[in-house]
Amino acid sequence: MFHIRQWVDFIFGKHRLESIPMLPLGSPIREANSLYGEPAESSPSDNAPEIIRHSFIASDYHEVRVSEWEGTAQSIVYFSSKSSPNRDLERVFKAYHGGDGWQVMQEGYWYQRRDGTIRLWCSAMPAIGVAFTDFLILKSRLETAYKVSKIEDLSDITWASDDVIHELQRAFVEEGSDGLTKFAQRSKMIAVSPDGRSVIVVRNYHAHDAPVGLVTLNIPPEPDGDSTQGISCYSWDHGLSSGGGRVTLPRDAQVETIKFNGNVCFLRIQQKLTSKTLTIQCSPPQLAGLWFSTTPLSSKPVTDQSLWEVWENAAAKYSPPNSDPDPI
Repeated sequence: MFHIRQWVDFIFGKHRLESIPMLPLGSPIREANSLYGEPAESSPSDNAPEIIRHSFIASDYHEVRVSEWEGTAQSIVYFSSKSSPNRDLERVFKAYHGGDGWQVMQEGYWYQRRDGTIRLWCSAMPAIGVAFTDFLILKSRLETAYKVSKIEDLSDITWASDDVIHELQRAFVEEGSDGLTKFAQRSKMIAVSPDGRSVIVVRNYHAHDAPVGLVTLNIPPEPDGDSTQGISCYSWDHGLSSGGGRVTLPRDAQVETIKFNGNVCFLRIQQKLTSKTLTIQCSPPQLAGLWFSTTPLSSKPVTDQSLWEVWENAAAKYSPPNSDPDPI
């Protein structure tokens, strides 16, 4: 009987977004209640508790998730269990165009209203979302601020996220905050330049052998699992952040020292089972420039041996001056 009713619903188009009302952005949350009923769930956003997320069951085929900020709907995502992708997208385009139409940012994924105030995105889930552009910026800032506030809870401080490190840099450079200094003081595997514009972090990454060479994943290693160290370089210049990609070391290598001598980075690497030591003194961009040579690619697999060759060449090219072999 259920299947018969569902077929009838399809005939009358009840599975399409056209069958439910669209909630205007900026509406008081009570308007969502009047359109869709009481929310099935309401909770603070995971990484921005100031934002409240409401989930409404708008029909047998549709869920509407609303992000509330200061009492109004700032972001709305429509989920359809039986979607009609093209028609559903056109429905949302029409409902939120405001007479200005849309610009394509990334075909099939991201669109922006021509007045710049609203962005629309869609995915294969399927889901179609709209939000105020200013809210997306605010949400990102709130999420980063929340992550920064939780940095003390990290079991391994070197695994602070890229956006947290960039925010600590920004606050240091632009506001004189001491958060970046405190961050660096928590690990010998974190080095910060005197001006705060360069940060270098050494992390332990998951690693394993594969037929095409060494494979590393951007996650911490399993307990007692195989691992290798990687070095990430972050920079802050004229209000713009960059960096985070890792430069990989052989699995039998260990960073003994990482620090700055002025704005120049000094690095000592030791082979774990021998007395072999490499010393490198270079600028952060020169260190980050080793990324391509040490990154496992399907067209250019790397091994521990090939990684040693890269680092030996780097040590020969960027060796410290003889007059100051160890500026520690």
